[in-house]
Amino acid sequence: MQGFYHHSLAKFDLRPLLNEYKVQTRTPPTRMPARVDDAHRFITIESSRCIACHRCVRVCEFNAFSLSYHEQEGGVADITLAINASCVS
Repeated sequence: MQGFYHHSLAKFDLRPLLNEYKVQTRTPPTRMPARVDDAHRFITIESSRCIACHRCVRVCEFNAFSLSYHEQEGGVADITLAINASCVS
């Protein structure tokens, strides 16, 4: 086994990077519970699972997402991900 990973990281593309840079994780990051936003008919937003990678913002050709957060004690805090009015779905 190459390195130790917390099971919650297995779903993300971070695992290969953790291996490559030999990052050891023993506990998941502390996150504040966030309300799941399922108001959109196709897209559900779970801010508490967001890692602030900006992938959702970059991949949408209609600039339908806005992501904001601030860094705190070496981590990401107060993540807000929203669907803008420019969403076409």
